[in-house]
Formats: sequence, structure tokens, C-alpha cells
Amino acid sequence: MYGISNVGKYDDETKKMLDKVYDDYKCLYNSDTMAKISNDLCHYDIENNIKIPDDEQKDAFVKVYVFLKNGMGLNTHQIAGVMGNLHAESAILPDNVENRVVDREHNRGQYTYKTGDDVGFGLLQWTNFIRKENLYEMAKSMAFSNGDTDIENALWDINVQLAYFKKEMTTELNLLDDYKSSWEKIESAKTYNEVSDIFLKEIEQPISWASQITVRRGLSKKIYDLLIEL
Repeated sequence: MYGISNVGKYDDETKKMLDKVYDDYKCLYNSDTMAKISNDLCHYDIENNIKIPDDEQKDAFVKVYVFLKNGMGLNTHQIAGVMGNLHAESAILPDNVENRVVDREHNRGQYTYKTGDDVGFGLLQWTNFIRKENLYEMAKSMAFSNGDTDIENALWDINVQLAYFKKEMTTELNLLDDYKSSWEKIESAKTYNEVSDIFLKEIEQPISWASQITVRRGLSKKIYDLLIEL
């Protein structure tokens, strides 16, 4: 996920990157900025008219931010444009299935992963048979093929989903759209609006993409305006 070479030991390069990842995670997670993000963008249970933060979503939001910054090398504009789209797709939840997110409702335990059921799954709402098959293979690899239970757990893990997201965006995968060239456009884009539009039109590619531009730009702006406070 973070471009660390597999040298078989915990070397200085590995320590430096993982320390950076951990520090960036703590910086955002414990910040006043994240409190504002949680209040505005994270889902809640409501008890006696009091909002109860969804700590799972807060954790996922921070992990995606840290990954896009350190694992994908994006700046704040680019991060906001991508995360605005992810929020529209899945509320930035790895256990989101078909956007069925209401308050604190998560979908793990309510859905059995199948590659050919056309059901959107996870952060990017993967739906295509080939993409879901490739996500399954990533989960199998990261679970060290330890059996169905471990693979099932890995499928719902945000790190597995981010690792597969990186693979989709940075390598040429057979029988899939060329996400690599679209991602390169994102890497050179200057504003969150540019990134939001590229991600929507060329990566998500919903049939009604034109009607979704305003909403996704709005989410991207909201995230950008909060992240620049860091």
C-alpha cells in the first residue's frame, strides 16, 4: 500500500514510512478538524436527540486520507476530489453494500460476498464481475490463503480494499477500463473540481454521471475546506 520494498526485515526505510503513516493518522484523528468532519460527514445514531459519532466511519475516513496522501502521493486538492466521490459512493465505509447506509447501519453480516451478483460492495462499490473477482484474489493473497473465514474477513478489511484500489489505479488490468490513464490525469489535476469530475466520469462511470457532478463537487469542496485547516 505504501510502496515499501519487501526486503525481509524491518529496515530504516520501512520504519520511516510507517512512522509517517502513523503520525499522519494521529494528527488527523485527534484534531479539531476531524471533529468537524465527523460532525458534518460521518453517520450517527440518534439517542434522545443527541448525535452519537460513528467511530468506525471516522477511522475509515482517516485511513483513506492517510493512504491517498502517503500511498498514492496526492495533494489536498486531489485527496478531496477522490474522497468526495468515495463519500458519495459508500460514505467511505468498507462494509457498505449497495449504499445501504442509514445512521449507524453497516452491512457486514447482512451480505455474503459473491462476484457475479451485480451488487456494489465496499469503498468503491465494486459491482463488475471481473473487478469483484480481482478484489477477491487480493483478499485471498492478503489473508495468506488461510481459509474461507480469513478470506471473508479480509474482503471487508479497509486495508485490503485500499490495496486493490491502488492496483486498479496504477496497473493495466486486462478486460478492464484503463483506470491507469485516468488516475494519471488525477495526479496532474490542479483543483478538487477537476479531480471530482475525472473520478466520476472516467472511473465511476455511472450512467447518469452528469446529474451527479454538483453533488460530488459539493462533497469534495466540503472535505477540502476542512482538510486545509490541518
